[in-house]
Amino acid sequence: NKFYHETSILGTEEEAQKGGRIRLLMLVKQVLETCIDLLGFEAPERM
Repeated sequence: NKFYHETSILGTEEEAQKGGRIRLLMLVKQVLETCIDLLGFEAPERM
């Protein structure tokens, strides 16, 4: 939550930094989906 509020992702001027941040968020999403699956409950589509 702190990262989301303090870090501009799409508004970043530098393309390499923007790409890195997008990849980081995709990996975090994947890890969270895996953890939720292992715990045996469904994740909401949106929060």
